[in-house]
Amino acid sequence: MARACAIQAGTRRRFRHVAGVWSRLPALLFAVAIALGALGYGWLAAERRWPPHGLFADGVKALRAAGDAPSVFRMGFLGFADIAAADAPAHRVRFLGGATTLGGPVLWSGLGSYWFRDLCPGAGCVAVAYDAAGAVARAYPWRPREVARAWLADSGDDYPHEFRPGYAFTTDAHPTRVLPYPNGDVSVVFQHYTAYPYPLGVARLDRRGMPRWVRRDYSHHMGHLEPLGNLMIPALRLGDARMPVRLRRLRCGDESAYWSLINVIDADGRLVRSMALTQALLNSPFAGAVNHTTNPCDPLHLNYVYRLGADAGGAWGIAPGDIVASLRNLSAFAIVDGATGRLKRLVRGSFHLQHSVTHYREAKFLLFDNEGGGAQGPARVLMVDLADGRETTVFPTSATPARLRGLRSSVAGHIDISPDGRRALASFTRSAVAVEIALPSGEATAVFASLHDVTGLAAFSGPLAAQRDTHAAKSRLYNLSYIRAGGG
Repeated sequence: MARACAIQAGTRRRFRHVAGVWSRLPALLFAVAIALGALGYGWLAAERRWPPHGLFADGVKALRAAGDAPSVFRMGFLGFADIAAADAPAHRVRFLGGATTLGGPVLWSGLGSYWFRDLCPGAGCVAVAYDAAGAVARAYPWRPREVARAWLADSGDDYPHEFRPGYAFTTDAHPTRVLPYPNGDVSVVFQHYTAYPYPLGVARLDRRGMPRWVRRDYSHHMGHLEPLGNLMIPALRLGDARMPVRLRRLRCGDESAYWSLINVIDADGRLVRSMALTQALLNSPFAGAVNHTTNPCDPLHLNYVYRLGADAGGAWGIAPGDIVASLRNLSAFAIVDGATGRLKRLVRGSFHLQHSVTHYREAKFLLFDNEGGGAQGPARVLMVDLADGRETTVFPTSATPARLRGLRSSVAGHIDISPDGRRALASFTRSAVAVEIALPSGEATAVFASLHDVTGLAAFSGPLAAQRDTHAAKSRLYNLSYIRAGGG
């Protein structure tokens, strides 16, 4: 009897337990449904970029940018040279091979805070002009506070940025390409490296470094000044992260993809034309090349535009007025019809991540090849002939002095050909050196070293202070360009 009662009691306990679980089942199923629904909506939000995807994506980008704090390294510092700080100006320009003059007056730009303070006390120079004899002809002071005030006065509502905490124009904006107007003013393109997206815009400064106008847009990298003072400049717009391509769809993750533009801005800062380069490529027979980009968020990375002159006529698919566009992330350059914006040719070769593709003569082009010519090779000046596809390394060669054979610049770099076509300037940004060479031989005729006296500057305190007051500092050398009679 006792055993039967115990069995009944156990059965009742199990029944009450099962009944309790069963009574909680609706709540459990509701919780599971909410979890599955949240997961499902989260997947759809990430896939289709529904709210609150943008809020979380912006937070991730802000945290990522916050890790890149202001530093002298971001502003171009590359270490110290074995040269006394006070002797830096005397070692900036040196002639080689019996040359006594340059191929013409030269503008040294891409500077900013700390550099050339011997010529521009205070914040340094934004650009320095040299005459053909290698002597300083003019210095343009860098006035970040004055330019920042003009920047803030421009609303820029159409060009939003996501800034890291503590961002300031005076410390985070960096001048890159500087081009001279005929009256002595200069156009200056600004980028910044602790905000998204990286292009900041373009400004026109007078000889004192004061802004005449600013455009807080997405202008970037290097362009050219054309007749009537029009500036042709790379630019971008933020587009859908998923770019339709014939072979597959490129995905950009949480960031908007950069769609490349070629803009034309007049002498008063007004946008007079905009060509959609990415769309032109997607509409061309070369659209599949986008699949081979090194960065789906920036598939083209337009870094240089250049309009062909009257000497470019021929049977090689190029004509006067066509635009040459260097597409770094495709390791290619494009020939664009200057009238219609249609992409006519896409040129690829052994060059890799190139910059500043410039017409030399006939069907020949010079370019700054950042990483071509061998996995461990230095950067080089490469000549590409569209007539027969031949490539020739112009610099360095076996005749180049040993100390100039290993110059590198995996990022940036620049080439400019003299007005008479007999010389070229090659800027090896990460080596703090530029070399002038004779064309077509490639013989080095002059060397420019980016050396500066930073004595007493607080930015070089701490571990850097030991050499700050005794050794010349090296900075990145972004570009040297010949000054032409009509401006840039």
